[in-house]
Amino acid sequence: MVGVNVVRCTFTFDINIFAGMLYIECLHYYISYYSNNIINKIINKIILKIINMYDENGRFYLSSKDKATLLKCIYNNPYIPYKPFPKQAEMILANEKEVLVGGSAGGSKSTSMLMRSLMYIQDEENQYDAIILRRSLSDLKRKGGLISIASRWLNRKEIQNNKELKPKWNGTDHVWNFPSGNSLSFGYLRNVQDLDTYQGSEYQFIAIDELTQMERFKYIYMRSRVRKAKSNKLPTQIFSASNPGNRGNKWVRERFIEHKDENVDYNEVRFIPSSYRDNIYLDRKEYEEFLLGLDRIQREQLMNGNWYTRIKGQLFDETDFNIISYKEFKKIPIVYRTRYWDLAATEVIDEEKKKGSDPDYTAGVKIDEDIEGNLYITDVKKFQLESRKLIDEVINTAVRDDTNIQYVEIDASTGKNFGLLLLDEMQRIGLKTGKGNSRENKVDRARRVSAILQKEGIYLVGKKDNGMIENWAMEFIEEMTSYPNEAVHDDAVVAFSGAYEKIKNRKGIGKIDADKWLL
Repeated sequence: MVGVNVVRCTFTFDINIFAGMLYIECLHYYISYYSNNIINKIINKIILKIINMYDENGRFYLSSKDKATLLKCIYNNPYIPYKPFPKQAEMILANEKEVLVGGSAGGSKSTSMLMRSLMYIQDEENQYDAIILRRSLSDLKRKGGLISIASRWLNRKEIQNNKELKPKWNGTDHVWNFPSGNSLSFGYLRNVQDLDTYQGSEYQFIAIDELTQMERFKYIYMRSRVRKAKSNKLPTQIFSASNPGNRGNKWVRERFIEHKDENVDYNEVRFIPSSYRDNIYLDRKEYEEFLLGLDRIQREQLMNGNWYTRIKGQLFDETDFNIISYKEFKKIPIVYRTRYWDLAATEVIDEEKKKGSDPDYTAGVKIDEDIEGNLYITDVKKFQLESRKLIDEVINTAVRDDTNIQYVEIDASTGKNFGLLLLDEMQRIGLKTGKGNSRENKVDRARRVSAILQKEGIYLVGKKDNGMIENWAMEFIEEMTSYPNEAVHDDAVVAFSGAYEKIKNRKGIGKIDADKWLL
């Protein structure tokens, strides 16, 4: 009976806290119209006493500094119409440079992200430009997306009717500009080219919704956009939210949960698990019934926040590719080189005529092998050309490669005769060639290569001297990690899988003299 009474008491106390807060909020809202500083100060003191956030065991965890920050930046923030429950307060107040919130679904991650984005938007003394990113703009715009939620918050009458508070929406650039001079933008990162949009940009706060939908290199790039002037007293942060699953599951897990990334200062990295069980505003019983109706993998990911369930259909992960620089690669003794071509005799002649059309690419992946048997992806060529130009480009690339052998996949979709013609012309100028195996299912081949790659890994020579990733390397990773679920093109996947198996199954050492590396 004692235990029951304690539980009942704690429950009642929590309810009273939120009920009391509601009363104080109403009172505070009413009095604020009269601009009575003395009364406001009294009300704020009462609120400070009421904002007692407790964990699931009823333990107080907010410091006086946290409470003051919460009062000033959240409770007294006119742009935020809701007050955070305990887990949200923990998310918002996290002061690490990199924060990931999530795990299971329903924990109000997105709402917390928007609260945190608006946290310092009223500061007139310090620059504060925030941006919320997702893989696509349509995800942000849809009903329940963050652009939609922000619009509801910022278009309330009490905001729009007050000239001192009213922000302006720029629908072209998807940015809210506030009277304080600060801003909240929305953007997307679907393709590698989208990174160019943020070149030279500077943000004090970056939020990424559904982080596992993105590749690691995109995250690292945007992390470099978080900066401020020395005189700016506001904290900087990159704040992400995500459930387990999708293409980035492995690298996100290793960075934020397992702490396996050697280049990360984990004093500045934090993972905050959240669940529908933490969300006091949610009909938890109804939502739980929905989650129980999902398949086993989705249920483990979204209900239990399991980061270790197998991602259905995903063959390649970004972490399968160990990215190094050309400077590092030059020191490695290479004994064998090969390139594998997947052909597509297509050319984009008239962009307007071809609008909406995206023909297949010819892709050629070059792999090198060192004296110890380690493999290196050293180049990926992709182009859309008609047959004669295509042959010339392939031959010119092959001559520059200085490879042991150039493989060409003879694919019926391209034309068997065309492939044989290319092989004939390559042989006539003295290049050693071979035919690729195109009879089996390409997904089956990729699946077989994926199984080996997960055990052994491979190096990708695509890092610049400044630590950033080469564009061709980013595009290659993007195509590999989306295959076979999302990729529009599989050209680079086919070429890589073919090259990988050919070099793994070869017999003997090629023409490249390894002795020069051993002097």
